[in-house]
Amino acid sequence: MEIVRISEEKLKLTLCKEDLEKYKLKPDELDYDKTETRRVIWQILDEAKKKTGFDAAADRALIEAYPGRRGGCEIYVTMLGDRKRKHGVRGRFGIYRFTDAESLFSLSAVLLAGGREYESDLYRLHGEDGYFLCIKEPLEESIRKESTLSPLSFVEEYGVKYKQAGLLH
Repeated sequence: MEIVRISEEKLKLTLCKEDLEKYKLKPDELDYDKTETRRVIWQILDEAKKKTGFDAAADRALIEAYPGRRGGCEIYVTMLGDRKRKHGVRGRFGIYRFTDAESLFSLSAVLLAGGREYESDLYRLHGEDGYFLCIKEPLEESIRKESTLSPLSFVEEYGVKYKQAGLLH
């Protein structure tokens, strides 16, 4: 198994055919709803933590698996939590699905016109239609206690809030 820490928030795991046999994994049958898949993924992530210090259990994470070359697979782990969590402050975020690029561009125009800065990542997942936007609300909004309504609720006018079992832990 090859482990590459791409950044503070992202890890790439490359498993060869032998690794898949060792862990009894089949890339086309990976399903985070299955207890055995979760157990094996966390066993692999524990090994990665020992070698790189990357702690996928520290906060919410996006775990993506793709069939690799020569019969193996590649697993990408992206931390979704706010870096300021280390200092006791945690931001809220949401994942939204957009069926077409036009809706996503419309939201982008609204975000830019609003004058606030939003930290976000855009994904196109293998085997899924549409685009997935992980967006974090500005920190000052995260710690404000005045409203129970998320400052991100307007995003649902453009996309659908998305939560799939296995996407987040």
